[in-house]
Amino acid sequence: MYYNTTNEVGEVLRNLKEKALTQEEIILSIFKLYPNKPLSPDDIELFFKENGQMFGPITSIRRAITNLANRKLLIKTSHKKMGSYGRHNYCWVYEDINEVL
Repeated sequence: MYYNTTNEVGEVLRNLKEKALTQEEIILSIFKLYPNKPLSPDDIELFFKENGQMFGPITSIRRAITNLANRKLLIKTSHKKMGSYGRHNYCWVYEDINEVL
């Protein structure tokens, strides 16, 4: 989901929405690589850096994680990790309900 805070329209808005959805799919795939392992936004950013990829600002990672959690694809945990700005960050996990059943 893209939050249109800049009031874009037409093709520009369509492209931004598509990019946001693609970012969510990419981040979900990382969580699927490490099921049941609590990951913070900084962990996701580090994953990209270690693999020689640029993703964009960490705010985009946070937005994608929030959207995935709202869609019940990720679960927010009570676990926290120290983030890159000296503050604790919550962690999320991907739990495959098919594995639980």
